[in-house]
Amino acid sequence: MALHQPLELSYVREPSPPTLLPYRVRICGRNARIPWHSTLGTYYDDAMLTLILAGKGFYRRGGSITEVREGWAGIVLPNPDTGLLMADPDDPYDHFYCRFSGILAMEASRRILEECGGGPFFPEPRWRELAEVFRQLVACRPADPSRLEDRLRPVDGMLAHLLALLDAPENIKEQGLSRYTLECYMEERLAEPVNLDRMARYFSVSKSHLCRTGKRLLGETLLAAWRRRKLVWAELLLRDPAISIREVAARTGYDDPLYFSKVFHRHLGRTPSACRIH
Repeated sequence: MALHQPLELSYVREPSPPTLLPYRVRICGRNARIPWHSTLGTYYDDAMLTLILAGKGFYRRGGSITEVREGWAGIVLPNPDTGLLMADPDDPYDHFYCRFSGILAMEASRRILEECGGGPFFPEPRWRELAEVFRQLVACRPADPSRLEDRLRPVDGMLAHLLALLDAPENIKEQGLSRYTLECYMEERLAEPVNLDRMARYFSVSKSHLCRTGKRLLGETLLAAWRRRKLVWAELLLRDPAISIREVAARTGYDDPLYFSKVFHRHLGRTPSACRIH
């Protein structure tokens, strides 16, 4: 190749075969903390989905530079000026990637980017949920991706799942918060002390945003909603005389059984002992 000729993508690898399938994973994997990692945004007529798990890097395209970091996702569509994704050598990213094609996959990708303002990289509130699907996708990637080219594979279904999560309406995926996800979080942690700071970190939002959104979705403060669930569960446990009040307190996230009794009496109007079935 003469030095004066424009750089073409063909120097990287052979073009991917065309597909009429709705979703098609070409290649997927994970790059974890490689200080000087760099790659093209995507190759040929395929798109690239990226999810940053930790660290940071930069996406360079033309004269623009976008910093990417934990919780950011990216969808790079095929384009002659595809850009470069580069790790920050001082804090290199850990990221999943999936290069893909497919009629519905491309339609969903364009729609997602339009909703995110057109930029190829964007903060994604539900990135932890995406990461779990990505882990499964990478774990079962085919040894020979060229086989079964005319039919869907499990990894193609997982790609559809990833894009469906990103393509969810804003009122569903906003910050990963919904009445359902909040209630699930509290129900799964009845044995833990109430900790709104930890809850905010779990949903990747500020504590103030968590509290405002929680009150709007639940009709009461998160503290009140969580406490009410704990006390309802405590009432059920207290009906079994074989479970001591101290154990009931521990199973509902109260280290001090005396404090538990005070909270129980204050909000339910009776003592834990009065709930015993003799």
